[in-house]
Amino acid sequence: MSTNTPSGSQHTSKKSHKNPRKDPFIIVTPREASGRHVDLSSRRVAAQIYLDHLRPTAHQRSQIEDLYEAGHAFEHLYRCLDQEDQLSAAALLASLGLDTDTRESVANRWHTRWSQPSGQNAEKTWRVLYQCACGYNHAAAGTKNRKNPLPFTECPAHVELTYVPETQKILRIRGLVQHNEACLSAEYASLPTRPLHPSVFAVALRQLGEGVNLDGIMEKNKAMFRQCLYPEQPTDLRKSGSAYRWLIKRHDTRSLYRQYNRLHGVNVTEAAHINVDEWLDKDSPRYNAEIAAAVFHYSARAQVGDRFEVCIATKAMKEAAWAHGHKSQIMLDGTFGVSEKKLLLFILMGLDEKRRGEPLALFLFSAPSGNRHTAAGYNTEILAKLLSQWRDTLGKRDGEAFIPAVAITDTDLMERNALARVFPSIWLLICKFHLRQSWRNHRNKLLRGKSPVHMSIKARMARIEAELVLTTDFGQAKELLAKERAFLEGMEQDHPSVAKNGLDHLAYLGEGYWMRDEALWRSWSEYGRRWAAILLQCEIEGVLTTTNHLESFNGILKRRHLRRWQRGNRRLRIDILIKLLIQKILPAIFEQRTLEREEDERWDHLLLSLPGGAALVKGLRDKSRAASLPPVAYLATDETRQQSAIDLLQRNQISQPTYEEHTHTFLFSCYSTYATIYDRNPSLYSITLSLDGSASCSCPDFARIGGACKHLRAAILRLDAFRATHPHTPIIRLPASEEEARARQATNLTNTFKSSSARMAHETSPADPVSHSRGVAASVIDATVQEANDTLFEEVEGGEDGAEEEDDVESDMESVATDAGEEDEFLFTALDEHGNARRAIEQQTLARVLFDLTSVAPKLGQLGGYLKELGGALSPDDMQKAADAREHIRVLTDQLDRLMKIDNSDVGSGASASASALPAKPVQSTPVFPLAKETQSMTSSSTEGCHSGPKLSNTERLRLKRAALEPPSPEKGATKRHQSYSKD
Repeated sequence: MSTNTPSGSQHTSKKSHKNPRKDPFIIVTPREASGRHVDLSSRRVAAQIYLDHLRPTAHQRSQIEDLYEAGHAFEHLYRCLDQEDQLSAAALLASLGLDTDTRESVANRWHTRWSQPSGQNAEKTWRVLYQCACGYNHAAAGTKNRKNPLPFTECPAHVELTYVPETQKILRIRGLVQHNEACLSAEYASLPTRPLHPSVFAVALRQLGEGVNLDGIMEKNKAMFRQCLYPEQPTDLRKSGSAYRWLIKRHDTRSLYRQYNRLHGVNVTEAAHINVDEWLDKDSPRYNAEIAAAVFHYSARAQVGDRFEVCIATKAMKEAAWAHGHKSQIMLDGTFGVSEKKLLLFILMGLDEKRRGEPLALFLFSAPSGNRHTAAGYNTEILAKLLSQWRDTLGKRDGEAFIPAVAITDTDLMERNALARVFPSIWLLICKFHLRQSWRNHRNKLLRGKSPVHMSIKARMARIEAELVLTTDFGQAKELLAKERAFLEGMEQDHPSVAKNGLDHLAYLGEGYWMRDEALWRSWSEYGRRWAAILLQCEIEGVLTTTNHLESFNGILKRRHLRRWQRGNRRLRIDILIKLLIQKILPAIFEQRTLEREEDERWDHLLLSLPGGAALVKGLRDKSRAASLPPVAYLATDETRQQSAIDLLQRNQISQPTYEEHTHTFLFSCYSTYATIYDRNPSLYSITLSLDGSASCSCPDFARIGGACKHLRAAILRLDAFRATHPHTPIIRLPASEEEARARQATNLTNTFKSSSARMAHETSPADPVSHSRGVAASVIDATVQEANDTLFEEVEGGEDGAEEEDDVESDMESVATDAGEEDEFLFTALDEHGNARRAIEQQTLARVLFDLTSVAPKLGQLGGYLKELGGALSPDDMQKAADAREHIRVLTDQLDRLMKIDNSDVGSGASASASALPAKPVQSTPVFPLAKETQSMTSSSTEGCHSGPKLSNTERLRLKRAALEPPSPEKGATKRHQSYSKD
């Protein structure tokens, strides 16, 4: 750097005129500023150098003012179209060490302290303020350790450059380049920095915007560096004096993500909840209209007891709600772990025309204060409040309010209760997968043994569970349990503990929990799904049986969409999460669906132009529809599977048949082909062969493609062998094609779904060939066959049943839809459509509480017994713990007292205290929505009327409002989290 600094008289194109002391930095007169040769406007020429950005000390500022007074400052104005002026400007920058080559060298002492654009279009300019490294005051910047390699000498030197960014033409150079003596003699105290070249950042930012992960960015960086593809990259770095580097290092990623977020309007130096508040506040200069349009409900945490709430529904989602959710079926489920704060995300989803999951609304809210487990940080009140907000924002169309006909959830009571509260007429179903999962967990908890007896009882329980789900008559379901109960009572003498545990599980399935009331049974049985088909006016295949669409969306959202934007797999900040959902993820989903729809229409149009194209289009649509239907069994020629079935039979890996009279079905169990006597948990599949020609298998092969897997073929061979010794066993013929199977399936379902009395009359009719075959089969399949079902297979006698095996087996079955049928011919008993959902929830709630109390209440009584012998006063800490525990117990006892009073007053002396005496709607002792105080809505300002004193400016009001907001993730006690840099 040159130490002979230019003076004002040597380097100013016109004679300088000192200004009054009150404005010492303007050295161009109004007459000169109005000259035509000056490209800058008078206002820009008159602008001062912002010395405050230099953060000078008092002594440093005094030096600067004295040097300006002494005339050591300079200012040059240049014309864009004057080549001589531009050459002169380039020469001056080189002499000052501010040209590109010198700025990139290790010896560079100039550092950018401030920059700002001004103007628009052709008049847009850029101002940059440089400061000598020895003049940078790190203490004033809030940094404890000085990272600048040169010491702080209070050097007054600074230069401001104004140029046109589009053409790089220089318009003005001004400042003070008088270095003090300490600066001129300063030596480097530490290694100078090696910044990454801007062109590398530019390429990386483009990749980041395209969703490329960090590994992909670094791979491309290495390839471009190796081939010298970056602009201004020297071909021989060893001979280059540039201080820049072109290889990305791990510590560069923080700066990369910061720049990316800044480009997209996210200020990562600000708290995330403050950013969200500013985006949604119309009075804020950072108001984001796109985000505000997608957020239909927002509530900040104005107090500790409030929740942070953001509900999202874009325009496309609202249209989808009316198109595919109104008078149709929806799904609701929650997930967590989407943000680095304690936030829960509940997703409301429908099905599009191709039966693919389609998000209709997202409910994002924080856990309550003191929450330890985020997944438990919600209740009925918060869900009902947000669902009501969503319903209201949809408004009405053609004078009709938005009402979904059917909803399916998991077994969660709070989700079901919230849906019933907001949509009183909705028909609620329970996901078959989550239902069977709850049953399986209870079964495995009771039957922990791995002995042959345990394995046999567990297999029987699993079969009963599968049959209960398929029941269409409440009496039939009770009959199933009664029959199994009699069997277990008969084996109590030989195996008392196993039989008792089996009876406990039957009680859990029956009146002890899931069948304590017919309304609750309807919500998870085949009956409920067929009634839903009538409400939806669709075939039975159109009714959802699981929430698999929503579970899949949750997984894809967290493992694919959000992970693309995560840094080191760290969870996202709340503001970045909301911005990505609204501006990236949700639009991408709906855009993809739109493009696919347009492409399908274009392809259909092309096919229709061909001879025979109409048949091709029809076949294509039928094939697409069949792909979404549950698998059906049909016996097509397949030599490979047939030989595998023969091998299974020869190795005796399939059981003897068991006949179930009420379902007209033969049941088999078959071990996997790979099972051996050394397997502790061999895979076991369940096979059914019905007299009506239908069949099923729980193996993945059948669930995926249908037809007849090797296990089904082995069951047919076993039944043929059984017929040799029992000649009256009926012959079961499977359909020869999928089309025949589906046609037969529709007919059979229509005939089987009738009221109990009609079904019994139909079965006893002598003209009914199916009933006649059933009677013959019942006479020959006696106790010997029943015992065969419990007999261990000879070659795998050491096999043991475990939870892992059943998890694998049943998970393959849960996503399979129910059978087809013609809903207009179904005969239903009378239903209270508007009260059924509420009654089912009430019965489930009561069953859940009483079931849990059977294990919790004795423990509480035992704790009370312990306290009888305790004397002395409690310490303050113990007193608080005891008070908290008593409060929880008081809430429970108050509600039990209330229900017992209802029972005593409403139920006769000869009747038992039952849930039927409960009111249709529980009495609310507290407001419906007491948890969250809405501090801001999308239609009115949250701070209106908050200040009774003097009227504040908009800036001051916003500042006070931001300072009053609580973070969205309350922590328990004094626990604090470290600052997260997941997207910084």
